[in-house]
Amino acid sequence: MIIVSYICKYDKNVKCKTMRHLTSLFALLMCVYVHAYDFMSDGIYYNVVSEENRTVEVTNDGHYLVSNQTYIGDVVIPEKVINNGKTYTVTVIGEWAFSYCEDLNSIQLPNSVKIIKRCAFSICNSLKSIKIPDSVEIIENNAFSDCENLLSVYIPFSVTTIGEGAFSWCENLLSVVIPSSVNNLASSAFLNCRGLMEIVVDNNNVTYASVDGVLYNKDISVLIYSPTAKRNVVVPNTVKAIMNDAFFCCMQLESVHLGDSITYIGDNAFNNCHNLEYINMPKSLVSIGETAFWACGLKSVEVPASVSNIGRCAFAGCDKLLSITVDKNNQKFSSIEGILYDKSISTLLCCPAGRSEVNVSNMITSIGVSAFE
Repeated sequence: MIIVSYICKYDKNVKCKTMRHLTSLFALLMCVYVHAYDFMSDGIYYNVVSEENRTVEVTNDGHYLVSNQTYIGDVVIPEKVINNGKTYTVTVIGEWAFSYCEDLNSIQLPNSVKIIKRCAFSICNSLKSIKIPDSVEIIENNAFSDCENLLSVYIPFSVTTIGEGAFSWCENLLSVVIPSSVNNLASSAFLNCRGLMEIVVDNNNVTYASVDGVLYNKDISVLIYSPTAKRNVVVPNTVKAIMNDAFFCCMQLESVHLGDSITYIGDNAFNNCHNLEYINMPKSLVSIGETAFWACGLKSVEVPASVSNIGRCAFAGCDKLLSITVDKNNQKFSSIEGILYDKSISTLLCCPAGRSEVNVSNMITSIGVSAFE
């Protein structure tokens, strides 16, 4: 046997921190963009969307870099606006219109607005609540991202689409109600809302459902997303798949009980769940995605005989992990002294990061990518 000693220097917070920094950088780049406006009325800037239909979108003056002072205090957007003798209807809140308006305390939108475009209200740190009017149909990507003091949001029954990261990093948002009208909800819409305890879906929604505050598809066969503040989750027996990123950065999560029908755990499904100490692997499980349990708090893992795929770095960075045990009837993988190998024990696939010294089988001829991360 060969004795191998190593020290794991992995920073378990790096991925969530990096993601937050990238989000802020993205928002900054948005704010560097200088966008012309067509006209201004009563302190509100507008672009004409359609002369034929006499519609406009709200925009900004474009003269700012990091801090946007275009709109401050309490702002009311009118339904109609007159310019050069023509009356226009406000139907769109434009891209980055209020982005980085850190002194915007409240916003009242008219019932004529149909679309809130991407990054429209991103990084409005003084905004504590938002009532989206009953006319809105689409909330685009990152529309309200990084509004760190946003406590509540009303999503009306007119909304059909909520885009990627629409409310991501709204750290004080506690609860969200998804109306029956929503049929396109991005899985990352509420990513890293660290105070979010529940997502409640209207019972009449034909696309989505919720159980104990966790978001599923309608027939509860796919777990789409779990609120970041959840500590313990019991997954119903009807669920067959845990989607990519479903529990990503759920750093308060302590335990997950998977139902007996689970066949698939997606990429990054439990990535950076630092306090996750318990999860069962049911006998129905077939596939574990890449970085599925990266930097989790697990101390041991039991891989059932049914598993035929374990993605790269599935258990990497778990600095408390001491043992990976594979069922002896598994046809693809094996384990010796808590180390994961392929079935023939010719490739070392994963050495638990919590161990400072390991005995490596002398049968191996190769070491897998990131096997010692």
